[in-house]
Amino acid sequence: MRVCAIGKETFFSEVGNHLDGRLSSVAGFFLLVYTFINPYPHLSTIREVSYYLAVACYAVILFRSKDLSPFKTPLTLPVALFTFWAFVGLFFTLDRTGSIHDFRRHLLDYILLFVCYLTFLRDCGRVRLLLRVLVISLAISSCYELYFWYWKMGQPWDSRMLLLNYASTVGAVGFMALYALLASFYLWMVEQRHLWRNIVLACMLPLLLTVFGTQMRSIWVAIPFVLLGMFWDYKKWLLILLVVVLVSGGLLLKTKRGHDLTHPDNPRLTLNYISLLVLKDHPLFGIGYGIDSFGKPEVVDPEYYRAQVPEKIRSSVQTNIQHSLWMGIATRTGLPGLLLFCWIWGTWLWMNVQVIRKAANEEVRMLGRLGIAILLLYSIYGLFNVVCVHFLEALLYLGFAVSTAAGRFAQSSDGLALSRKG
Repeated sequence: MRVCAIGKETFFSEVGNHLDGRLSSVAGFFLLVYTFINPYPHLSTIREVSYYLAVACYAVILFRSKDLSPFKTPLTLPVALFTFWAFVGLFFTLDRTGSIHDFRRHLLDYILLFVCYLTFLRDCGRVRLLLRVLVISLAISSCYELYFWYWKMGQPWDSRMLLLNYASTVGAVGFMALYALLASFYLWMVEQRHLWRNIVLACMLPLLLTVFGTQMRSIWVAIPFVLLGMFWDYKKWLLILLVVVLVSGGLLLKTKRGHDLTHPDNPRLTLNYISLLVLKDHPLFGIGYGIDSFGKPEVVDPEYYRAQVPEKIRSSVQTNIQHSLWMGIATRTGLPGLLLFCWIWGTWLWMNVQVIRKAANEEVRMLGRLGIAILLLYSIYGLFNVVCVHFLEALLYLGFAVSTAAGRFAQSSDGLALSRKG
């Protein structure tokens, strides 16, 4: 009887392990589908379905394995406190419906996405697989954008790419292309197979053309800092890339986008001043977590605040959206929320620095450099543009997960083996 009991236990244990393995493969598949579909706004239904299926699968996996490691990261405490503060702010919001909706859709949902990504990224082979999918997806998207604007619309080759009647903004398209370029640099430097190196190299061309085509000043301001973060230990590559970027970017901005960012007529000055006035009136909890709350006249009276803007920098710009990540966080969560968000940012930076210092092999160290480059991209681009849109938020939490996974690889005693898988 004892032998039979042991046999049954072993049998059901093996069946459970087999099912967990299959479920993990299914979850990974849906997560990769979500990542691939993310840049395509017209495929939002597939995107949402794949997201919820991936979350459901990983929830079952984590529940069965009782694995809490995805919730035990350096980011856990600052993210938990920021989430708590944003939740408390829901009781004081000026736009309850919008704040509750965005608290769930733009914060809680992406925290779950972070957990899914982190559970998926067990080794560097998984990181490469995820970034390959991302790069190929955005390269295909960039090819379509270039074809639509310059070929189908018949626009001059040196005109600025605009996306008329489109669900994504031109800034988001350029941002995602640069993000994928950074991932391409990483893959090209660590890939061992010539086939994948050639595929990555081919993907770089449409991504680079898209960055040029969007002619976004904020992106060109960010590129030199991003390259410094990515190639600091590769001085020759860094020098060549910086010279190319500074010369081409300088000519482009001077001839095509020559408007001075500090010019009194620049609408961002008015928007930022109004944001400061709103923050001054609501310093503790802000106006609520709703991303669109700032643009609702019943929440923020634009003419009341515009009248307080000094005439020298006052413009008639519409206040329906804030062109700043940092001002947006401040007005939505108050000064405490902004400080907690800066804590998240500082922790992210610290994690990547530790990876670069402590990793046993170059591939993992490159993940740390990639993390710093992504952080700088969001930080600088976010000074001038909207970041809290689904396309870019998904990439932000992917960046969080990659940096967190890299930190675990760096602490592993078998980091070299981890880096060679896949």
